[in-house]
Amino acid sequence: MDVLRRMIRKGVDVCRINMAHASHDWTLKAVAAVREASEAEGVGVSLLMDIKGPEVRTGHVDTPVELAKGQFIDLTQSAEAAPDGGIPAVDINYPALIDEVDVGDVLLIDSGLMRFEVEELLIDRLRCRVVIPGSMGSRRHINIPGKKINLPAMTEKDVADAKVGIEAGVDFFALSFVREASDVVELNQFLNDHGSLAKVVSKIEDQSGIANLGEIIEVSD
Repeated sequence: MDVLRRMIRKGVDVCRINMAHASHDWTLKAVAAVREASEAEGVGVSLLMDIKGPEVRTGHVDTPVELAKGQFIDLTQSAEAAPDGGIPAVDINYPALIDEVDVGDVLLIDSGLMRFEVEELLIDRLRCRVVIPGSMGSRRHINIPGKKINLPAMTEKDVADAKVGIEAGVDFFALSFVREASDVVELNQFLNDHGSLAKVVSKIEDQSGIANLGEIIEVSD
């Protein structure tokens, strides 16, 4: 509480809750603490819930896989998929990706720290060639520049998190990985249906969002 009050005195007027890491119980306690500190200081402090949004990530690996330039790696539909011919394999959380990319597509891994190129589409995996090498750890984000991936605007986790945010009375929702205006419209409709007057902040994190920026701005707050 003392830390929050000192932060408010220094000018903090919005507190962000990152739902990629926060539990629902912790979130409700954090909201209550911010409200209490805000009231004690006599300063209005808004609360912004940053919901995780849809994303493609690799799965868990016991130890990081060191990848060299030119090496092959398989991105599989299941963690149970066996390595093929000594090629390292890492599963992904969106199995349908195999049906939505083409040979030659570029995959940016871990915010672009690594770069793969799709070499072959197999029954249960993407075989990729490493263009920019690196260390493949667990749950690394995958971005496919210029490719529309058919992920939902809000995942089941996002819906559950948003309901907690509505219950807590947060003032803003930040929607991650906004790709088009309809993503924002969907969240706004969800908030309206649940009686929330919270505003929506759109987070632009890939080329699709940039391409549709004008339309996204029109429906964002």
